[in-house]
Amino acid sequence: MALLEVKNLSISFGGLKAVDNFHVEIEKGQLYGLIGPNGAGKTTFSRAVCGLHKEIEGKIFLNNTEQSRKDLMKRSYLVMQDVNYELFAESVEQESIFGIKNPDKELAKATLEELDLAQFSQWHPNTLSGGQKQRLAVAVSMICRKDLLVFDEPTSGLDFDSMVRLAALIQRLSKLGKIIFIVTHDYEFVCRTCKRVLHLDDGRIQDNLPVTEESIPMIKEIFDVRRTK
Repeated sequence: MALLEVKNLSISFGGLKAVDNFHVEIEKGQLYGLIGPNGAGKTTFSRAVCGLHKEIEGKIFLNNTEQSRKDLMKRSYLVMQDVNYELFAESVEQESIFGIKNPDKELAKATLEELDLAQFSQWHPNTLSGGQKQRLAVAVSMICRKDLLVFDEPTSGLDFDSMVRLAALIQRLSKLGKIIFIVTHDYEFVCRTCKRVLHLDDGRIQDNLPVTEESIPMIKEIFDVRRTK
């Protein structure tokens, strides 16, 4: 049974369609990469499933229940490409519960410890490394118990060790039953992290592929084609 189902989703900007007639079903434990050239609709689609875009047609279901934009905003969390835009508090500890009504402070403390951030609890978020900021954003999503997570170019600016660590963390989140989309141009990160990829181009889903040994040549070709555009 699909945990998330997107039916006949079309998304417009100023009346012009940017994404046309998307349909996809995501089962529990699946982790999808969104790949394709710039302007293909990856970020537009991911913002729509987070309830962050108004001009949409079609339906989105979670656990067989149709979701309004307000429902989606309550149940999703977008980790932006530049995570600095979503860090607001004066300390890591305050950031972990920022904007959460009646936060579970014990859960916040345990989550910071789990993500190796507890020792920085009194630091200002801007003093953290890129990888640490990514983990802090993920910590917030766990503390506010979001069901659907979207990572927009999460490896941008990360070194190799931070990329490997982030890949492991995202896989752990998937095992917790989270629905995860990763918008990325990072071929190696896709291979380390994703179970399937949606290849988007011209506002449509061109391919829905498993990340397996058999499909890797085709996925690699998609990335190679993207780099020439």
